[in-house]
Amino acid sequence: MKCQSLLRFVAVQYERIQYITDLATNMVNCYWQVEIKNLNSFSSVSRAIDFEIARQVQLHSQGQEDQIVQETRLWEEGSQVSAIMCSYIFVYNVV
Repeated sequence: MKCQSLLRFVAVQYERIQYITDLATNMVNCYWQVEIKNLNSFSSVSRAIDFEIARQVQLHSQGQEDQIVQETRLWEEGSQVSAIMCSYIFVYNVV
């Protein structure tokens, strides 16, 4: 029984990850990876994914796609939000 529940949970999380990937690919010309740290339970993973989806959708709907960048964020379980830990800036030279 526990194994079935775990497999269902993993399948749902996989679908959510696929949704984030599809959403980012369709909405933004370039998809940036957002890594979230401090996830200490499956429920934390679920809440962090839901928060990240909402955060990126809100930025996109406000026309702030340039704010969706590759970064590492810290999940704060108490306040149910993530905060920036480290942002990665890439400079491309186009010749």
